[in-house]
Amino acid sequence: MTETYFHARLLGSDRKLTQVFGRYIDRFELREGAWRIAHRRTVQEYSAPNLGYGDLTEDGIIEGYFTGSRDKSDASYEFIAAL
Repeated sequence: MTETYFHARLLGSDRKLTQVFGRYIDRFELREGAWRIAHRRTVQEYSAPNLGYGDLTEDGIIEGYFTGSRDKSDASYEFIAAL
């Protein structure tokens, strides 16, 4: 399992900018001699401002994304338990 943090700047069709901060939680498997991503969970930590990329929750997260937490309800614990 790996966690990779990201920061993306997205330009909407309305030409307005949204910034998204989050992480990918990946589980890899060896396939035909190469390591490949077997399962990926995208966790959004924050989005600012929301300008054309969906509705925000009150925490500043785009609707439909998994969100991070600082306890055992975080998505990384789910991945660790599945190993």
